[in-house]
Amino acid sequence: MKVFRTLFGLSVLSLLCLGLAIDAQAKPKKKKSSWKKVEAANVFYTSVTVNLSSKKNKKKKKKKNKRAKTKAYQVACLVSGESAAAGQTRNGRKGLEWRTLAAWKRASKTRTKKNQIAKLIRQVKNSNSCAITDDDNGDGNPVALDLSLYTGPFGKSQAQTLYERFCFGGSEAEVNSAVSRGLAATVDSLGHWVNEPEIEDVRNQLICDSYVDGEDNDPQRNCDATDPNDMSRSGLRYSLYHRFAGKNCLFNKAFEFLSDERLAANIEAGIDGESQHVTKVYVNSLYNTLQGGGDFKEIIKNFASIDNGGLVAWGNLDQDKNWYAPARDVPFNENWFRELCELGTIGATHPLTGEPNYDYRTIVAGSLALTGGDWLRIQIPTAQNGERTVKYPNYNSFLHAPGTFTLFPGTKYETQVSDTNDVVNVLLSDERTPLSLAKDLCEEFVTLPCPNSAIETIAGWIKDNNFKMIPTIQRIARSTAVYTPSNRKSLVAKPIEVMFRYLRAGLPISRVGNETKRVLNHRSIDRILGDLENKVLLPNTIFGVFPEREANSFSIPKRRNEFSNDLLDRDTPNFVASGFDFRHLILDPIHADGEAGARALIDRAMDFLNVRNLNTAQKNQLIEYLSYRAENCDSCPSGIYLQREPFDPFVAPGLDPYVWPDNNNQGQQSQYNNADYQLRRAAGVFKMLMDMPEFWAK
Repeated sequence: MKVFRTLFGLSVLSLLCLGLAIDAQAKPKKKKSSWKKVEAANVFYTSVTVNLSSKKNKKKKKKKNKRAKTKAYQVACLVSGESAAAGQTRNGRKGLEWRTLAAWKRASKTRTKKNQIAKLIRQVKNSNSCAITDDDNGDGNPVALDLSLYTGPFGKSQAQTLYERFCFGGSEAEVNSAVSRGLAATVDSLGHWVNEPEIEDVRNQLICDSYVDGEDNDPQRNCDATDPNDMSRSGLRYSLYHRFAGKNCLFNKAFEFLSDERLAANIEAGIDGESQHVTKVYVNSLYNTLQGGGDFKEIIKNFASIDNGGLVAWGNLDQDKNWYAPARDVPFNENWFRELCELGTIGATHPLTGEPNYDYRTIVAGSLALTGGDWLRIQIPTAQNGERTVKYPNYNSFLHAPGTFTLFPGTKYETQVSDTNDVVNVLLSDERTPLSLAKDLCEEFVTLPCPNSAIETIAGWIKDNNFKMIPTIQRIARSTAVYTPSNRKSLVAKPIEVMFRYLRAGLPISRVGNETKRVLNHRSIDRILGDLENKVLLPNTIFGVFPEREANSFSIPKRRNEFSNDLLDRDTPNFVASGFDFRHLILDPIHADGEAGARALIDRAMDFLNVRNLNTAQKNQLIEYLSYRAENCDSCPSGIYLQREPFDPFVAPGLDPYVWPDNNNQGQQSQYNNADYQLRRAAGVFKMLMDMPEFWAK
C-alpha cells in the first residue's frame, strides 16, 4: 500500500511537470477579440422581438391556436454616419465594448444559440431596427457628418426644418419668404437683431407687476425705478414668452439653449426678495451678449463675476456658501466649481474619448480657489418704497483660502490657480471646452449622438469665430447634414419649442369690432408649460429639461393629449378664445366643400403643423371624420348620434363665428351654429395631427 501511494504521488507529479513543460514549449496563440472599445454616446439601444418557433412547430401551434414562442433581445446600435450597425455591448476592463451580431453568432457555443442569433440578424435587417450597415468586419467607427455648405434644393420642407431647429418655428409668411430668399440670405437675416418696441413695452409692464395694461385684476401700479427689487419674477418669465413669439427667433433659441443646456438658470432657487434683482440682470446680460454675437467666453466670465453672476453661481449653485473658515467649522462648497466644469466648460468626460476630465483632487482644488463668495447687504433709499435692503454678490477676502491649488494633477493639463480669475481663464483656454460646447451644439441642432469628426469640425468653427455663438450657430444652420432627408424630424423637441412653434405659425388674434390685435395669453402658456415641466427659467435641475437628452414625460400620449386639448378648446379662456383664428387662417383659404374641401383642410393642417408622414389610409380616416356631424342623443348607447353630412368650410360674409348673434336674428344664429361646428371639425383635425409623434419632433 505504501509503495502504491509513492508511485501514485510520483505519477501525479510527473503529469503536472509534463503539463507545465508542454505549456512552456507550445503556448496556444491568443485569439483576437471581436470586442472593441466604443463611446457610450455613439450607441443607442432598441428592443427586437424574434420568433423562435421552427416552421414545423409554427404549423402545430397554428392548429392548436397557441402563441408562437418569442424572445425580446436588446440590440446595441453603433452609430455609423446616417445609419448604425447592430450588435451587442458589455462593460469591459477599458469601459464600454461592442461587437457585431455576426461576431456574437460566431462566439455562440450551441447550434440552438447560433440559430437564434441568425434569426435576430434577419429580423434586425428586415425591420431596419438600426438602419443597419454592412459591418461584417466589425468596424463600427462613426463616419463624418456632411457639414459642408448645403447647396441642394431649399423649398418649404427645408425652410420649416431651419425654423424648427434654429428658431421656435416660423410663420407661414416667414417660411415662404425664406424659400424666396434662399438659405444663405435667410440665415444671414436671422443673425441681425430687430428692435420690437411694442413687445419691449409689454415686457416692461410684466416685469414690474406681472400684468399688462387692461388685463383683468391689473393693479395699475408704477414700479419704483430706484428700487432694484421692485419687480415680479413671474412677470419676468411671462415677458420672455412675448419675446419668444417675436422676430428675433435665432437669438431667442440661443438664449433658451444657454439658459437650459449650459448651467441651467432657475430664478427661484436660492433667490429671495432682497436679491431677486439678479434675475433681471441675468436675462439682460445674456441677451446683451447674444446681440453682440454671443461671446461664450464673456458669458462664462459673467456667470462667475460679482456684477453678473448672482443668479447661477450665487443663487443656484451656492457660491454664497463657499467659505474657507476652518476656525468656524464651516466646510467649503463644491457646487459652483463642479458645475462650472461639467456644464459650463470642459464637461465631466472628454467629448471625444469619454475619459473622465478630472478627479476629486481637482474638484477640491478648484473649489478652494473659488472660496470667498458672499452676499453684501446694503440699505438704499428709494423714491416710493422708503429705505430697502438689497443684496449683491460679493467676494470676501477673509473667507478665501490662502495659497495656490493644483488643477488636473498628473495630466498634461496640470496647472496652478489661486482665485476665480485663474480658474475661469484656465477652463476657457482648455482645448476640451470648445469640444464640449461643439458636442452640445451638434446634438441640439444637427443629430444625436454626434460623431467625433463633427464635434472636431464644429469646435474648429467655434475657435475661428472667437467663441461667438451666433455666427457658429449660423454656420451649423448652413450645413448639409441639417437638410439630409433621413435627418428630418430626428430630434425630440422640448415642450417649449413645440408651444412656440405652434404660436409662431399663427399668432393668436383678438378682434374688437373690425380691428384685430395680436394677443398672447402668457398665463395660459405658463400653466401649460408647467404641466409639461418646461417653464422658462424654472428647470427642475441645473442640468435643464433633459439631463439624459431623452424624450421625457411630455411625450407620453396623455400629456400630448392634454397639450392639444388646452390649445384647441374654444370653451376655455386659452388660445382659441383669445383668438387663434381657424376661420381666417385655416378655413377662409379653402374654396371647396365635401370631400375636396376635407382634403384641402387636411393638406393645409399638415402643412401648417409640418406633419407630413400620413399614408392614404390615415388621410381617408380624417376625411371620414370630416364627413359626419355629431349630435347629442340621450337614447344612444354612446350619447352621440352620427349623421352623415359633407364638410362645408364656408362662413357667411359678415358673420363672426366667435360672437353670438342677436337673439332676434334666427337666421344668423343658424349660420353661427354651422360655422361654430365647422370650426370644431377643423380643430379636431388639428388635434389628431398634434397627437402624432412627428409633431413632437424637429
